[in-house]
Amino acid sequence: MDEPEYSQNAEENLQETVSALRKDVCPHLNELLSNQDYEKLCNIDFVIWTRPDEVMPDAARWRTLLEAEMPKLYERGVLRTRVDVQLGLWNEDYF
Repeated sequence: MDEPEYSQNAEENLQETVSALRKDVCPHLNELLSNQDYEKLCNIDFVIWTRPDEVMPDAARWRTLLEAEMPKLYERGVLRTRVDVQLGLWNEDYF
């Protein structure tokens, strides 16, 4: 297995993802999920999925970018972010 790449590509990927979300998704979710209809909402989880051999974004940077785009959800303390790495484990049935 190759080592994960920690590079500018990861930052570029994050910026592109947030730019796409910024146009339509972030403002709408920030407003919609901040109204009283969702006052019992506990968590909103935004996940970037990657594999160990692909560019791995920085989880802290992902969080920072989304917090800036959804300030109401961030202030409520319901916004969660994470970077998940999908591991494909081999077993004897595969062969």
